[in-house]
Amino acid sequence: MESLKEQREKLLQAKLEEMADIGVKKRTEENTPDFDDPIDLDDDSDSVEEDASASLSKIDEQEEIPEETSFNGNNAKTAQPSKRKRNARAKDSSPAMDFPEYEQRFLTGVRNGRNKSGFSIHTEILQILRDVLNDIRSEASITGYIENILLDHLKTYQDLLNHTASQRRRDKTIDL
Repeated sequence: MESLKEQREKLLQAKLEEMADIGVKKRTEENTPDFDDPIDLDDDSDSVEEDASASLSKIDEQEEIPEETSFNGNNAKTAQPSKRKRNARAKDSSPAMDFPEYEQRFLTGVRNGRNKSGFSIHTEILQILRDVLNDIRSEASITGYIENILLDHLKTYQDLLNHTASQRRRDKTIDL
C-alpha cells in the first residue's frame, strides 16, 4: 500500500495536469494558425538584396492604382500613377547623387535635441540602419539619419501630399 505522502503527490500531479489544460485548445495541424516565416538576420547580404529586389517588384505592382478612387463616398482624383512609376524607376537606376552630397543631406546632426518624440521601428530595419552608419563610418546618430531621410521624403512628395490633402480635407498639410 502506498504511503499517504505518495498518494498526495500523485493527486497533486493529476490536479496540476488538469489545471494546466484549462482554457487550452487542443489543435491539430489542419487548424493551427499560420504564422510568417521567421526572418534570419544572419543570412548573407546577397539574400537581403534578393529580398529587397523582390519587395521592390511587389511595390511596383501595387503602385498601379486607378485614376480615380472613392474616399468616403466622394469621387476624388488622386495623383497621377505615371509620376509614381517614374519615381520607382528612378530608385531602381543608379543613384542621382554622389556620396558627399548624400552625406551632406542625410548624415548631419539633428537640429534640436530638446524636441524628442518616441516611436517604434522594426528591429530588422533598425539593425540595417545601424549597419549602414557603421559601414560608412558616419558619426551621425540613427535619430538624425532617420529625421533627415523623412524630411527629404516629405520635401520630395510635398506637392503630391498637399494636393491630395486639399482635395480631401484641408488646404495645406505640409509647409516646409
